[in-house]
Amino acid sequence: MASASNSNSTTSTAKSISISSSDPSRKYGTQDPNCRTNISCNFCGKMCKGGVYRLKQHLIGGFKNVVDCTKCPAHVRDEMLTYMQQKQMSKVENVMNGRIGGNFVDLDDEINEEEEELQANSKPKKPRVKGLMNMHFNSIRSPKQQTMNEICKKELRKKACKEISRWFLDAGLPYNAVNYASFFKAMEAVAQFGPGFKPPSMYELRVPLLKEEVKEVDTLVDEHRKEWAVKGCSILSDG
Repeated sequence: MASASNSNSTTSTAKSISISSSDPSRKYGTQDPNCRTNISCNFCGKMCKGGVYRLKQHLIGGFKNVVDCTKCPAHVRDEMLTYMQQKQMSKVENVMNGRIGGNFVDLDDEINEEEEELQANSKPKKPRVKGLMNMHFNSIRSPKQQTMNEICKKELRKKACKEISRWFLDAGLPYNAVNYASFFKAMEAVAQFGPGFKPPSMYELRVPLLKEEVKEVDTLVDEHRKEWAVKGCSILSDG
């Protein structure tokens, strides 16, 4: 009787954990008591091996990692799609607020909550390093994933452009300054650095950085002077 009561309490505990989750997809799936990452769809009965993240993909449809649910109602599909988009947007806010570090952030990457719970009880794993191959294959994902990524990128660019516009107004810079090639190079360098970039101080601009620019110009002029000694020098005027 004691063992039976223990098993019943364990089952009720597992059910309470499943119900207490804030993920809305859980109400549309039934969790396997023997394997927490296996959840069957309540509409078509398909077993999704990958937790609630795979279940959401199954309900939304259009993902190559899981079979689409043919019996999922339209309002449920819209609910799951909205939830995933909001979760992506929260990641964007974390990036903009500087709460996510690293040189490269994959906005398409979403770790399954069930897998996080299981990893917490297992041995710690080394963080996955994202390289050029990851960036390449992330660019050829399904249309729905690309759409969510584009939404996040659009919001990031909107915030960045707004801050640049305020800086132009505060400094009284002419708007045609954005047409300079050096402006594009500066923006690209800041983007490659990532979150947490510390801009140069007034002293750095006036002393060390200015000296480096003068040195580079002198080096360029010296190369021309060597050609003048051989080919001569012509002075041109446009009138």
